[in-house]
Amino acid sequence: MAAQRLRYVNTASSGGDGTTNNTSGADAAYATLQAGITAEVALVPNLVTSDIYLTFQCSGTAADTTATTISGFTTDATRYIEVIGDYAVTSGVHYSTSYYRLEISGSTNAITISNNFVTLSKIQVGFTPGNTSGLIGIVLNTVTGCTVKQSIVKATALDYDRICDGIKSIPIETTGVNYIFNNIVYGFLRGINDNSGIIIGGQGAGATTYVYSNTVYGCYKGINHASRTCHAKNNLCQGNTTDYVGAFDVNITNLSEDATSPDALQGTVTFVNEGTFDFHLASNDTAAKDAGTNTSGESTPLNFTTDIDGQTRTDTWDIGADEYVLESSSSSSSSSSSSSMSSSSSSSSSSSMSSSSSSSSSSSSSSSSSSSSSSSMSSSSSSSSSSSSSSSSSSSSSSSSSSFSSSSSSSSSSSSSSSSSSFSSSSSSSSSSSSSSSSSSFSSSSSSSSSSSSSSSYKNFTRGDESTLPTTTNQLETIYSSGDYVNVATQDQVYVNQAAVGQIAIHQFKQQYTSKSTVAISWIGQSTVSCVSSTIYLQIYNQNTLAWETLASNNTTAPNTDLTLDGGKYDPIDALNYYDADNWLTFRVYQQAV
Repeated sequence: MAAQRLRYVNTASSGGDGTTNNTSGADAAYATLQAGITAEVALVPNLVTSDIYLTFQCSGTAADTTATTISGFTTDATRYIEVIGDYAVTSGVHYSTSYYRLEISGSTNAITISNNFVTLSKIQVGFTPGNTSGLIGIVLNTVTGCTVKQSIVKATALDYDRICDGIKSIPIETTGVNYIFNNIVYGFLRGINDNSGIIIGGQGAGATTYVYSNTVYGCYKGINHASRTCHAKNNLCQGNTTDYVGAFDVNITNLSEDATSPDALQGTVTFVNEGTFDFHLASNDTAAKDAGTNTSGESTPLNFTTDIDGQTRTDTWDIGADEYVLESSSSSSSSSSSSSMSSSSSSSSSSSMSSSSSSSSSSSSSSSSSSSSSSSMSSSSSSSSSSSSSSSSSSSSSSSSSSFSSSSSSSSSSSSSSSSSSFSSSSSSSSSSSSSSSSSSFSSSSSSSSSSSSSSSYKNFTRGDESTLPTTTNQLETIYSSGDYVNVATQDQVYVNQAAVGQIAIHQFKQQYTSKSTVAISWIGQSTVSCVSSTIYLQIYNQNTLAWETLASNNTTAPNTDLTLDGGKYDPIDALNYYDADNWLTFRVYQQAV
């Protein structure tokens, strides 16, 4: 089996050899994706003989403004190249400056893929083409085995009457096969020009592109089958001059606003806010919700089961890139939560951590009614807070369920603990604990965050085990599923588990608000491991200093005993330091497994 060669790209880096995500020093991340491609093709041009696959992990809040061309490598189906961004928006405006993005202006494509077997995932492209026809956001240029998935391509401005497209697949003649799925493309519209959101082109016949579960909006042509073979399933085209162009070779449940759907499936989709380019399906949509086709039974990579946000597609699939996920809310004083958490790792050196978060709640503070831990973050400036912010819990092993005013408890074997957290109008995070044999689990049963006078139900909760403590707010390795959100909405002894062995278990909670206002944070929880052995920390991310700040910690509490971490209250002036440009707050709780 081929070994992974992992290299990092971070737009905050001064440049290095890409072996770490550090931002300075010889081992620092590459400063741009193109810098990484250029360096690696000189070092390992033949991935097949080297028996490796090459991964670029991209992050950074500053834009990468260097156009990228991936070429010069020798690859095959198991020795390939993958470029993975840190994009993790589960609600709110999809394109976000909080995550890695390529923003390219001028007479060049943003990303040109001229190597076979390349996958782009979770990449944002903001494209401002210059006065040249034929420019493309992402082009699969006479290749096979290439994939663009879970990405966003937008035209930020079309200042010239020139043809340009969002994503274009040109497979190798006769044998080429490419894949485009779970993407959002919008804004490729300029007068009478022949601009397309997604276009399948090139010369010859026989090669195939699979175009599944994409959302295309506001383009001259939505999905344009210009030539070669195209299989189109579950796509959503709205607000385009013409939604679908060409005869598709295979087509199932493709939705159009006009009458051009190849499946005669016509309807107007209700998005959360198309005016701000929030293309999540609204709760009252009747056109795309539960109208799609489950394609998870097809061959790799078309056997995907999630949407663009990484959320699980359930029951009858929705059409387009987004799967509507119901997020529940709970009131901050939610009744009592009994605490028993799942100890994910067993006695020996394994640890599991669970966390749960819920939407928003009405009370300004949360109380823990259960014996174990409760945490709440409430908005101090309003009598009842309308929103809940995010909280995070971590442990080398922990489980948490949350309903913003919650309590968590734990029962775990050996070093495990569980946490349940509840999100009611305040934000908090849950903690982790480590156990004796380098495994730990912790539970935070209720946590919440809220900002006064500002409301939101937009959340992004992730969890993971890390060898070193992350310095950014990039999503952790596991995105909460729709079921996880439900599990953390109430204090009901149902937890979300995260395991860690000899590492740091973390739950990270992000919450977006409509405005920047006062926030108060507290957390109550317990661990099966004494805090004397491993301290539990509650932290908030400072958007001005770009660093995590510790709000509270505990290094004295005995195992299986409730503890409270009080993060304090921040008035609107101080709180501005912690909101990002899109009004997101980020919290986490963590503990090292020892």
